[in-house]
Amino acid sequence: MDKSVSTITLATPFIHSRGRDVPIHQALMTALFGILLISLACTSALTEPKAWIDWTIISFAALLCLMLALCAVGLAMHRKKLGRGFRSKLVTSIHSPSTVVSRTTVIRSAGDEASTFLVAGQFIGWLTGASSRLFGSFKLWTFILLTTQASILAAAALHTRRLAFMQYFFAVPGLALVALITLLLSSSLVFGIDGPFVSLFGFSSVEASPPGKAVLMQLEPFAPQGRRLAHSRLYDDERVIREVLQVIQQGMAKRTLTKQ
Repeated sequence: MDKSVSTITLATPFIHSRGRDVPIHQALMTALFGILLISLACTSALTEPKAWIDWTIISFAALLCLMLALCAVGLAMHRKKLGRGFRSKLVTSIHSPSTVVSRTTVIRSAGDEASTFLVAGQFIGWLTGASSRLFGSFKLWTFILLTTQASILAAAALHTRRLAFMQYFFAVPGLALVALITLLLSSSLVFGIDGPFVSLFGFSSVEASPPGKAVLMQLEPFAPQGRRLAHSRLYDDERVIREVLQVIQQGMAKRTLTKQ
C-alpha cells in the first residue's frame, strides 16, 4: 500500500465495535418470555382484542417478530463468517480500521443533524444494555424463581389465592427483559438492516473519529439557514476546501520526495 496516500472524511461516522457476552440464563429467559409474549398476542388477536392491554401486547409482539425477522436477514448476510471464531470475525468486519495520524484527516462540524440522531441511538443502546445486564443477573433470577415457586406451594398448601399475586414476580421481570432486548435490537437499526443481528454478538457505537490517531478539524456549529441541513454545509465551506487542498498538496509533495 502506498503510504503517501491520505484519507479525508467529511462528517463521517466511525463504528467502534466490541464483543458481547450474553449469559446463558439470560438468553433462555428471553427466549421463554418471547415465546410467551407471542403466544399471548396470538390468543388476544384470535379472541378479538378489546382492552388497551390486548393491543399493547399485540403491538409489542409484532415488533419483536419484526426484529427476529431482521436477525434472520442479518444471519443470511453474514453466513460466510459462520464457524469457529464467528463472533470475533463479525465484530472485526464491523469495526472501523485503525488509522495513523499522517494519513487521516477528519473534518466535521459540531451539533449537526447526523450527530444528534447518532447520540440518541447510542443513548438508547447504552440504556437498554445497562438495564439488560441488571436483568441478566443470575442471583436476581434465582431469587425471583425461588420466591415465586415458594409462594405457589404455600398458596396450594393453605388453599388460598392470596399469594397468587407473587406469580407476577416472575412474569413482569421476564416481559421487561424481552422489552429491553427488543428496544436494543430496534435501536441497532441505525447501523443498518443487519444491526439487530450484529447487536446480539457485539456492542457497537458511533464516534466522531476512527480508532487510532487522526488529524481532527472541528468546526463550530453552523447557523440555521432555511431548510438546508447543517450536515451538508461542510461540502462548500471555504475553510474545508482550503484544508482539503492543503492535505492534497502535502501528499503530492511527500510522494514526489519519495520518488526522488
